[in-house]
Amino acid sequence: MQRQMTDTLQIGTASGDTWASPAIETWTYDIVNTVRGFVRAKQSEEVPVAEGASTTIMTAGSNATITDATIYLPTGTTITGAQRVKLTHRDRAALGTAEIYAVVGAPQELRAALVLNARRVVGESAT
Repeated sequence: MQRQMTDTLQIGTASGDTWASPAIETWTYDIVNTVRGFVRAKQSEEVPVAEGASTTIMTAGSNATITDATIYLPTGTTITGAQRVKLTHRDRAALGTAEIYAVVGAPQELRAALVLNARRVVGESAT
């Protein structure tokens, strides 16, 4: 599995009041927390935003694009479900715009890799 880890990722930590007001949280991606990994994104789907579910990012009646992914990191990597992952290089090539993924649930420690279920974060949520 280590040979397939050709993507470069940074682990991010939130600051600000993440529970009471998610709109004011900010994310810090430290160069020290840069690791090699592998991101396998699943096909995106458009999901309608229900009436009454408007947020500062989505408007009721609109569609939101959701992309789920599985992220593989080297064993021994420290990450929690409250952190995010920034994909900066795919197959060793720099991305024009980094992709941000929120970790969904607890990481799973396997013999060959640490496995994360993740969801891509877009728009204002990615800042």
